[in-house]
Amino acid sequence: MAHVSRRSFLKGLGASAGALTLSGGFVHKVLAQTSITAVTKGTVDTMEVTRNNDPNTQLLANLYDGLLRRDIQGNLQPALATSFEQTATDKWRFNLRQGVTFHNGNDFNAADVKFSLERLKEDFSERNFFGGMITGVDIVDDFTVDVNTDGSVPFLASIMHAIFILDAESSEGRSLEDLAQNAIGTGAYRLVDWAPADFVQMEANADYWAGAPAIQSVRHQQINDDSTRFAAVVAGDAQLVQTLPTQFVDRLSGNSDINVQTRAGRQLIFFSPSFAEGSVFADLAVRQAVYHALDAQLVIDSALDGFGAPGAQIPDPATVGYNANIQRLEFNQDRARQLLNQAGLSEGFDLVVDVTNDQFVNDVGVGQAVAQQLQQVGINAQVQARPSAAFFDDFEKAFFIVGWSDDAFDFGRTSGNLLTTGSFFNANQYSNAEFDALIEQANSSVDANAREALLQQANQLAMDDVALVPLHFEGNVWAASSSLSFVPRSENWTVYRDLVPGL
Repeated sequence: MAHVSRRSFLKGLGASAGALTLSGGFVHKVLAQTSITAVTKGTVDTMEVTRNNDPNTQLLANLYDGLLRRDIQGNLQPALATSFEQTATDKWRFNLRQGVTFHNGNDFNAADVKFSLERLKEDFSERNFFGGMITGVDIVDDFTVDVNTDGSVPFLASIMHAIFILDAESSEGRSLEDLAQNAIGTGAYRLVDWAPADFVQMEANADYWAGAPAIQSVRHQQINDDSTRFAAVVAGDAQLVQTLPTQFVDRLSGNSDINVQTRAGRQLIFFSPSFAEGSVFADLAVRQAVYHALDAQLVIDSALDGFGAPGAQIPDPATVGYNANIQRLEFNQDRARQLLNQAGLSEGFDLVVDVTNDQFVNDVGVGQAVAQQLQQVGINAQVQARPSAAFFDDFEKAFFIVGWSDDAFDFGRTSGNLLTTGSFFNANQYSNAEFDALIEQANSSVDANAREALLQQANQLAMDDVALVPLHFEGNVWAASSSLSFVPRSENWTVYRDLVPGL
């Protein structure tokens, strides 16, 4: 088995379970090598392709294709488009793949691309920030499209692996509810059955344009309970576990039937303070106090068993706009208390630390560790943990956990979703006119070096302003049956066409 110690994993970042009852409708059975059950913690709650969160996007990447795709290392590759070029500041041409069919037998062509990209602009779309940058799609011929943008959109191609293409002919007459329930894509797998927040059953697409995948049948099973996910792989009920509970890694060190795989994560876990009128966090001193109160390494060691790395900014080093000069505020409880006194809060204040219980690695444990550290500087912090469906339906929170990694590897896109005034995921109501202007200027620039400098400047400004309180980059841990060839992907997705049995 390929066991990786915490020590070697962290070095990489610097560059009786069988008695448990399996939940979620598991039936123990011996599976053929070409049929697998994979378990994950993240919730799949819709087949709507404009949903913008990792659990849904990674699942849909198995049922749909984008114009482009990324390989295991994160490099852009052709998919439904065989080539592309930026023909003007505000125009991109995509040459489309011929001979592709949707799961319902309809032929793929330029009309599907036009329908899918222009649909991103709708109010229901969680990708309407990006969609709003597209002024229209011109069909040159059946297999050529021009995508017109509102000025320069430097990251347009970089996000196309996560923008999935629908069948226009059958989709135009379907309701949003039907589209959210029934997936008809061109992907390597077809949807057989699913139950929201429970499981997705898929079968291989024998007519897939890139060749039928080796794994014929996949049950993508959600299990929130850490012990049960661990039990599933030990008992052989699952051949792959994404988000392996870190507290169980050492218990697999002698198990030759299971390989543990790790990869440095791109997703920053951070706490988002409310900037709403009347919030204590409207005062920079309070935001700084909370930041100084948090020992990120202690949280990693206590809640993540050492699998993670302290973070100081949203972008990881692979993302355009990463700023190597940004450092974490030092862990300093005395300084935190001084800042609270400066803000007139010498007696502290009551605070609900809102966290999910099914989204991030040991999210409840992270919330509890953070609350304990805040209590040590006089803040009466209590944890409230909820399923992600309820959590994300209610953004009236003072201080809540969030995770983010950018699909396009671009801080300009991140900011337009998360930090600019009024952006879709700006739930904490952060607003800084200088920051907004820098992002707008960067996203209008056609000079890559100048644009990156502007993004780095905006990044520094946001972190000086403590627009968010960074905690750590998650370390990604998987467990796979030794009969399954599995290599973790850079974006932490599980893409089943990558898997090969019997090696």
